[in-house]
Amino acid sequence: MARRRRRRRGQGQGAVKRKSDDGAAAKRRQERLINARIYQFFFDALDAAADDLARRKRAVDRVVATSYPEAVVYENYSCSLRQTSRDQNPKFHVMQVIESKGCSFFFARWGRVGEEGKWKIEPKATVDDAIEMFEKMFRVKTRNDWDDKDDFETFPSRYAVFEES
Repeated sequence: MARRRRRRRGQGQGAVKRKSDDGAAAKRRQERLINARIYQFFFDALDAAADDLARRKRAVDRVVATSYPEAVVYENYSCSLRQTSRDQNPKFHVMQVIESKGCSFFFARWGRVGEEGKWKIEPKATVDDAIEMFEKMFRVKTRNDWDDKDDFETFPSRYAVFEES
């Protein structure tokens, strides 16, 4: 019985080579292999691009990066706000919660668009204190809660979210 199975599969003694194993079948197998490699390369490139985008979104402000090169933004606590009125240049306000070597900071930079502006880094005892400061400043500047940023409402003479990172 074992012999019969082998013969049916074409692996036993005296098995005849199939015509489908000629050059055309080998070419199709080669094409499938190449297509699989192309798809794998494409999906690897997409994953790398997504990782790069996530890293860029969490980039610390350039002012902080010069002083603290190992600093990272804590989770998603980073945003850039803009305020525009008719009679003056637009203003910006950047806020971030930053971690560096086990320390937590609240960072803010503000000023007129096109200028570096003023900035401050406030050390905090814990990350929760820095988050609390971030959420408080976001509320003061925008009159919106950070937790409800998806349903953001713009108010006159208040900042609006320009870029969330």
